[in-house]
Amino acid sequence: MKYWMIDPLTKEVIGEYDAQSKWNVPRNAMIEQPLPPKQGFAVVAVFDESGKAIDSEYVEDHRGATIYDESDCTKSIVVSELGRIKVGFTTDKPLTEFDERINGAWVTNESNKYIAEYNAVDTRRREIYTTVINPLELEALRKERAGESELANEYFKQADAATEEMKQAHPFPEPPQT
Repeated sequence: MKYWMIDPLTKEVIGEYDAQSKWNVPRNAMIEQPLPPKQGFAVVAVFDESGKAIDSEYVEDHRGATIYDESDCTKSIVVSELGRIKVGFTTDKPLTEFDERINGAWVTNESNKYIAEYNAVDTRRREIYTTVINPLELEALRKERAGESELANEYFKQADAATEEMKQAHPFPEPPQT
């Protein structure tokens, strides 16, 4: 006699076995042949009021898949349970952290992308000003006040060169076309 084991937690049909008689069939098993396996679905036992497995059905299986929040593409979760994916989530992976869901597709918000890229460059330039350029200019001013104009000019030249190097290494992005 054939029987099919049922996972006690998920109620999935997990394997086919043979028994010598109906008395050798475990309690968490079904004796009716379940649906055949189907890609993207789990075969789950259906129970009657007494708790006996009487049939089976397909339940969507996205376990292990990453799903993305359609209202904020930077938020995602990994599916761990059987069933449909949460409302407001999609399995479609956004292309950038600036994507927005429009008419069922991810579309990059170029304005937000530009603002973030501009801010990143601006932050880096401010760091360079604080750590490199400003100290050179302050030293140049001290030397100038002390009457050491030749040395002051050298510090000013270094500050100017550092400014040009910084601009070359960290250019601001082009604004998006509207």
